[in-house]
Amino acid sequence: MLIFAVKLWKLIARCTVDVSGKLNSISTRILKNASAAMAGMAHEYATTFRGKSGDVDEGSSIKRIAITMFGLTTPGVNAAMEHLATFKHPSTGKDLYNPVVFHATGSGGRSMERLIDEGVGCAILLRDPAY
Repeated sequence: MLIFAVKLWKLIARCTVDVSGKLNSISTRILKNASAAMAGMAHEYATTFRGKSGDVDEGSSIKRIAITMFGLTTPGVNAAMEHLATFKHPSTGKDLYNPVVFHATGSGGRSMERLIDEGVGCAILLRDPAY
């Protein structure tokens, strides 16, 4: 757990001090904050993020559309999102689609692929100049 907390600390807290031999008052505070953040995220995930079916919002009729975006495709993605927003449930008037935009490269693409593998997505719209 300490190794993971240190990695998280380096990732999101930007090192202000170094862990050299032992923890000091500043690094201890930062690691406590990082540990509390991880515990809060784990608790939220365990209690509300996951429904019984494994979907992020079980029982919802809204369908997710995973969209990749890559710099120059922003206008096209924005137009697609505006078009998707026009589809409403006939009786409630609520949106039928929930577009989720991911950057087409790096961790964005990997995150999208993982969520799709987990069954979180409904459809995919690839807006990448390579396609």
